[in-house]
Amino acid sequence: MNLAPEAVTNKVPSTKVGIMMHLAPRTTLTDETSIEELASTSEECLQNGDTHLVIDLSSVQVVNSAALEMLMSIHDRAIRMGGWVKLTRANPIIQDILRLTQFTRYISLLDTKTPPQTSELSTQKRLGDILVSKGLLTEKRVNEAIELQKRSSRRIGQIIIDKDWASENDVLTALSEQLSIPYVRLRSGIYDPAVALLVKKSTANRLRVLPLQKVRDTIYLATGDPQAIPAFDEIQQHTGLRVQPVLARREEILRCLNDAYSGSTNTLELLGDVDEDFEVVESAFTDDYAAIDEMAEGSPVINLVNSLVQRAIRDGASDIHIEPSRNKSRVRCRIDGVLYEITSLKSEMHPAIVSRLKVMANLDIAERRLPQDGRIQVLHQREVTAQIASYPTGSFQGLIY
Repeated sequence: MNLAPEAVTNKVPSTKVGIMMHLAPRTTLTDETSIEELASTSEECLQNGDTHLVIDLSSVQVVNSAALEMLMSIHDRAIRMGGWVKLTRANPIIQDILRLTQFTRYISLLDTKTPPQTSELSTQKRLGDILVSKGLLTEKRVNEAIELQKRSSRRIGQIIIDKDWASENDVLTALSEQLSIPYVRLRSGIYDPAVALLVKKSTANRLRVLPLQKVRDTIYLATGDPQAIPAFDEIQQHTGLRVQPVLARREEILRCLNDAYSGSTNTLELLGDVDEDFEVVESAFTDDYAAIDEMAEGSPVINLVNSLVQRAIRDGASDIHIEPSRNKSRVRCRIDGVLYEITSLKSEMHPAIVSRLKVMANLDIAERRLPQDGRIQVLHQREVTAQIASYPTGSFQGLIY
């Protein structure tokens, strides 16, 4: 029979379609309450004889390790009852999490094609041969890299990167194909801060690794060196968990370490230091603008705003939102179509941030009743333009292109 959502739970909507029960959690699956609500709803469905569950993730921004383990437990119970659990409509962040944890080998993702399994024969191909086959390297340079490898202790992939013959991204992509190890772009939401705490920050920094997720007895570890066996052994001994490496750029690992171990979104440390090559292309200011800018010199506001813009660019954000409320200002970035909160700031800092952004965009800092539009240009490895919009509520939105 068809069950209305209220017949199962008031928390997670559910709809019966044929033999399948569709569950649609409406929030991020990273806190104990939301995970328990979905687990309870699923359990009630199973008890009512609905053993074919489809979890619709269209409203879920991100999942953590506890949510993954809960889904596996529900799937195990459904299998024992002759049913199954399947997922659908996962956003790119969640798809990457499912891929790096090899979760889709256990629970299917309905609307995403599963990549073909790599054969044992193909995994034996040389890294250089893979790069050559992709048109990223010549045979001559492969042979030169092999000769350099014989005279040094460096791995051939690092030699190719150091020589700038191929980008780190290209080399890691080829390594992923060669070794059948996932390669992921690190950004907010990919790693679970609770899992990061399983390894001391000093250890993670020294080994240049970042714990990403934990599923049952396995910890998934971001690394730029998939053959760093001593590092993996140390993590395994420290955590008691089996280590599964995940390839990631070293620069991204180091950048994300502060985020993962910050323990709070209320500090400037979350955003990181401003790079030396980061430069705001200032517009010509009126005397009033110049006076305000002079007053702000030496204050943390300039570094804070620059850090926010730099963080958005690094994470590949398409837009950034700064939204005031009574007790705090929330900063969110849209990454892969999903808004993520990257930090929150004290409410008393908001006026200074607004003034700084208006100065940068050459807007009227005295106008608070009408919306305004402007542009900010920065140099950070390339020239980046942000279209800025301010609103009477005090909120800001920047479109990055």
